[in-house]
Amino acid sequence: RCRKICFNAAFELEWFSYFYGDEILAAGQWEDAMAQAYILNNRMGSNSLDANILYRFGLPLKSCTQVDVKNLDNEPLGDVLSYNGGDSKFTHKLFYVQEPELKALVSERGISGLEIYAEQMARIPTLVRAQQKGVAIDTAVVDQYAQQLTSQIKELETVLYGIKEVKNYESIHGTLDLKSPPQIKVVLKDFIRDP
Repeated sequence: RCRKICFNAAFELEWFSYFYGDEILAAGQWEDAMAQAYILNNRMGSNSLDANILYRFGLPLKSCTQVDVKNLDNEPLGDVLSYNGGDSKFTHKLFYVQEPELKALVSERGISGLEIYAEQMARIPTLVRAQQKGVAIDTAVVDQYAQQLTSQIKELETVLYGIKEVKNYESIHGTLDLKSPPQIKVVLKDFIRDP
């Protein structure tokens, strides 16, 4: 039983089980450097191999190659294999750098990082099976909710555009784009005075 280390075990196991059957999901010990990274630092970007390699080793791994990762089928095989080799090498290194940190981690509730990781890894085979079966989507229900939510959004926009602080913002800066985080930040900070 060797440890099979990857970055995003669910993704890798989905492919393995598609080609080799569900038995692979319980074959041996699978490890996931992405799950480790998320437990250690769950900020945005913790699910990116490139961000983790840059953070841990100071290397912008993805920019070290000219391979078009969105078009691997049309890239020369040797280039793709070199690209994949770099991913594999640094995933392996990342896993072993993060493992002692997980051992040392204890949550506010007194749960060890290794226990949290073990729980996460135990969920992955079930997740993979569910992903393979898929979920039937009731498009009529989805459309109904979409209409309902669109109506609610319009009502909320009407209320927001009627607020005194928003009107003050618009008198200085023009129309407020409610989908613009920088503009919302200005409204909250400078007009509502909410830090």
